[in-house]
Formats: sequence, C-alpha cells, structure tokens
Amino acid sequence: MTQEKKIIYLDNAATTLIKPPIFFESISDKFTKLANSGRGVYKASLDASHDILHTRQLLADFLQLQNIANIIFTPGCTYSINTSLHGFINQSKFKDYKLNILVSPIEHNAVMRLLNYYEKIDKIKIHYLDYDLQNTIDYHELKQYINSNKIDLIILNHASNVTGQIINLDKFFSTINKSIPVLIDAAQSFPYINLNLKDNNISFIALAGHKCLMGPIGTGILYINDNFTDINPLVFGGTGSFSDNYNMPEFLPDKFEAGSINAALISALGASFEYLINSDIKTSLHNQLELTYYFIDWCQSKNNIIEIFGVAKSINFDSYLKNYLPVVSFRVKAIDNSLVVNFLNEKYNICLRSGIHCAALTHKNLNSIETGLIRLSLGHFNTKNDIDALIHALNEFIKTYT
Repeated sequence: MTQEKKIIYLDNAATTLIKPPIFFESISDKFTKLANSGRGVYKASLDASHDILHTRQLLADFLQLQNIANIIFTPGCTYSINTSLHGFINQSKFKDYKLNILVSPIEHNAVMRLLNYYEKIDKIKIHYLDYDLQNTIDYHELKQYINSNKIDLIILNHASNVTGQIINLDKFFSTINKSIPVLIDAAQSFPYINLNLKDNNISFIALAGHKCLMGPIGTGILYINDNFTDINPLVFGGTGSFSDNYNMPEFLPDKFEAGSINAALISALGASFEYLINSDIKTSLHNQLELTYYFIDWCQSKNNIIEIFGVAKSINFDSYLKNYLPVVSFRVKAIDNSLVVNFLNEKYNICLRSGIHCAALTHKNLNSIETGLIRLSLGHFNTKNDIDALIHALNEFIKTYT
C-alpha cells in the first residue's frame, strides 16, 4: 500500500484544512455524545447546551462583551450576513423608503449578490467607495461622501480575501458619523485583529468559524448590537424555549437561532478557538505575515514574470505587518492561472486556489476580472518549508512553461 504524499496546504482563506489536535479529539467525541441542546434535561442534551454556552462565552470574552447573548451561532458567515442585511433592510420603518447603502471596494459576493438583488427590486441604492492601494479606502473621499449623502448603512469587508489588505477600523470610525449603522464582514480578520467594540459603534459583525478560528465548515457567528435586536430573524422555527407560543422569542440568542444547533460543530469550534487563544494569536499572525512577505519579496525579484496584486512594490515589512493579513494574490504573466495551480498540485501536492475567489468587486478594482488570480493564504500551521517548496515549484514551472 503506497503512502499518500503529504499536502502543502496554502488555501486558508477558503478554509483552514489543518486543524489543531484538540479539534479532532473534540469532534469525534461530541458527535456520538451530544444530543439536541435545550430539548431535554438528560445528560446528552445538557452537555450540548453546556458546550454551546462555553463557546459563546469564549467569543464574548474575546470581544469584551458584557452580554454573551449578543453572540448568535449560524451555519456560516454568508448566513450571518444574510440575517443582518435582510433584517435591517426589511425593517418596518423602511417600508416605503429606498435605502442608501455604502460599500467598501473589496466586498465579497456574500454581500454583493444580496445587495444586487435588493437594488434590482428598487429597494436600495448601492454606493461604492473607490479602491486605494495604500489605505484600501480613501478616507478623504469617505468623509466627503458621508457629508454629502444620506447613508443608511455602511458595509465593510474588514480584510480582503484576495489581497489581504485591512481597513483600519479606528481610522474609519473617526472619519464617519458614528450614528450610521455599520456591518463588518470579519470572515478573514477575526480573531487576528481587534474589532474594538468598546470604542467603535459596530452594529453587526459576521464571522466564519472555519477560517482563522480553525473550526469546522458549517459554523458561523453573528454579533448583533443591542440597538438592532428588534430586526426580524431570517429563519423561524423551534428553539426549545416558549414552545407554546407561535411567535419567535424576542430575546437573544433564541430569536435568531431557530432549529437544531449543531452542538458537535460548535463544541469543536470552541476547542479550536481555545487552542488558538492559548497559543498566542499575535505571534501566530506575525509568523504568517513574515512568511507571506518572504514570498512577496521573491515574487518581486521575478517581476518580469510574476505580478503581485494589492501590494505596493516599495512596501517594507513594518508597513506590511500593520496593513495586511497573510493573503496575497499573483499571476504568472501570459499564463493561464489554472495551468499553474494544476502543475503545483499534480507535481508537488501544493494547494493554491485560482479564479475570482467569490469577490468580483475586488477583482474589478484590481483590473483582474478577466483573468482572475492565484491566491496564497497562510494559516497557523504553515512553515518556511512550505513557502520554500512553493518557490521551488514555481521556479520549475517557469523553467518549463515560460
């Protein structure tokens, strides 16, 4: 029997495939021992409720929330975004009103496809901020926009899943009127970057459990500010509470957690997150950024063959460290991206993604919508050996095809 060759996984912006050992211990154990949370007073049900509460508490503590009920579990970040946007746009106060929604230039399709639907039925008007290579958004333009337009909601992709560029939230909130509701898509940035809920009046935060948190696919988180808990839920159904009432409970988290929560997945998410907290998140991020910058530096030495997108050619490491997450996209000039990633996968078992990365707006602003890009995105367990292997493989590809 031949032993399967170890993969070099470099697609963590899609999902973190390599998990901590505690994740596998947790998920294999919980699927056979946890029942339906809130549906019984027997041990298997109570244990499920305990594990969900523990994960909710971990997230609330990290976000420095006093009320853990503001943390809602969903089946994914897209679900979290849909819950907040459908609920916000369809408030009764907006019944006969066309909303003005301002978006960043790096939004994911989870936001843009939903907004496009509402714009088509004439319920909203989408306004776009211009892309800026140095700051991601132009803060001078943002200030002028806010002063001259009635904006009902701002949506920000905190960090690009294509370029790794970060929108500085402190600078953003110091620029706008803090009474404007804001939805933050933090799928790529949490828990690496402090969202500063104490000083920044964030209305909604959508999170993915299976990316930086190293949890399982099928887990998402939604933070809802107390000012917006009266929006309608996306899904109605059983909650295990007040079952004699045909209406959804008005209290959180039950109002937004209809149906059976997958306690085993939430428990595994909590186990991975706890591991990450205890292993020093800041050090992990610094190491990943060092490796990404090392790869960028090599690419720029090959700038006659390889193009890097979303990163200034003259950027130094200190600036990169402050303004990016470990995600970068590139292409080999005059070569189809799929040819490159297939070569890397088949010859070297290296996993990268090519394409539009579910972010058409970002690619439009990068002028790469026609070709797409190859994306490198690092995770907690990547090492310099992984990047050296990628560089070696790309050198071999260049020798063969260019």
